[in-house]
Amino acid sequence: MNSTDSAILTSPDTPERKPLRSDGQQARLRLLDAGLALFADKGFANTSTREIAQTAQVNVAAISYYFGDKEGLYRAVYTDPRHNILDASAITQAGADIQATLRVLLTGMAEPLKQGDLMQQCMKLHFREMLQPTGVWQEDIEH
Repeated sequence: MNSTDSAILTSPDTPERKPLRSDGQQARLRLLDAGLALFADKGFANTSTREIAQTAQVNVAAISYYFGDKEGLYRAVYTDPRHNILDASAITQAGADIQATLRVLLTGMAEPLKQGDLMQQCMKLHFREMLQPTGVWQEDIEH
């Protein structure tokens, strides 16, 4: 590249482009979404990494790259802030009053069911974790 080429690339007349989301970020989000759908429908044990990668349209090695392993992906799906179901501050505001606490919990569990497929999958995943525990829910409670 000569000085003329570099001058063209850095010309003040060149419009500034918005940075695009990297393909890596998109692949990671697709893995999270595919993981949510499959883990919610089939459970952790019955979902293969190959199936998740195929659904997300990524190479199976991407799971290891972004999450370490299948368990790491599950943990990331389970704790993904995009799928936050319950407002923890509402529970603490309810205080020691058991009726208020139960009302907050039940409302928090029922309300997302009205909000479409994504939240329904998230609820299904959380209920599945209660019925077929992997230990992630317990860790989430303890921390």
